[in-house]
Amino acid sequence: MNGWTGKILEIDLTAATIKSHALDMDMARRFLGGRGLGARLLWDAVGPNVEPLSPDNVLIFATGPLTATGYQTSNRFSVANALAAYKIVVLRGHGSFAIGQTLDEAFHWTSTLEEACEIALKAKLIDEPFIEYRKMSEGYAKW
Repeated sequence: MNGWTGKILEIDLTAATIKSHALDMDMARRFLGGRGLGARLLWDAVGPNVEPLSPDNVLIFATGPLTATGYQTSNRFSVANALAAYKIVVLRGHGSFAIGQTLDEAFHWTSTLEEACEIALKAKLIDEPFIEYRKMSEGYAKW
């Protein structure tokens, strides 16, 4: 398959169904990479007018021919390495990824990050200087 798995797995959480479809290899070559293929699949599934948080929207995880090869465009490689060192990371163009012993712990890290970003944004919007305080901050030097 030259880097692709050759399948599209469609999971409908509302209907509790799983369907497997063959990947159109011509389309995969025309929309090269996970980002290009994912954009095309999203366009085909919902079109341009769906609201981002609408229940009609879909979530697509797409891989391309360079996934897990170590090349700079291979995000699976980047996420795996980042989560080895941190509990939560933000990946440009993808959002946040969190890891925890439980789903609740991963959700805690995600909601904490979202709240911290909201506070920082509000402080910036009102031109208030943002003062960062971290208890035992020397322990967080790698942040």
